[in-house]
Amino acid sequence: MHRSDLFWRVHKVHHSSRRLDFLATTRTHAFELLIRNVPAQMALFALGLTPAVVALVVLVYGTFAVIGHSNLRLNLRRVEWLLITPRIHRLHHVPSTTQKNFATIFSVWDRVTHRLVRADTSPDAVLGVPGEVESFPQRFVPAFREPLRQTLAAKRGRQGDARLTSTAARAD
Repeated sequence: MHRSDLFWRVHKVHHSSRRLDFLATTRTHAFELLIRNVPAQMALFALGLTPAVVALVVLVYGTFAVIGHSNLRLNLRRVEWLLITPRIHRLHHVPSTTQKNFATIFSVWDRVTHRLVRADTSPDAVLGVPGEVESFPQRFVPAFREPLRQTLAAKRGRQGDARLTSTAARAD
């Protein structure tokens, strides 16, 4: 979601939350839910897991996501070698460390990719979309529309660049 311009525009809805609490997990664009959750669950079914097991996986994942986005000040440093804690995931929502601490459950993936940062976040740390902390819409409907607005603006910009390049080529 962070590496593709299109997917990042959609994922920014989640990152736009200015404070983390258990509801921040649900601040997610419907398109993101579709492209992240449906294929993952289809893969589990394709592997032969029963609906009960898939439901358990979804429940565990959702529980970790809610806890990871919570504002609970739990002292869980002892398990950070294995699991993502609210302290670790909070850094993922600080604009300067958005490209760190991607994982939801197991910290091993961030450690293997050298993206794990274990540090405290100051209570007054600014959270939000890098470069758009103040400008990204906070209300639901405008935030939901923002990825499309930004995608269309980017497309218009590319078309304008192409016209300029074409005009310059004809001038030569």
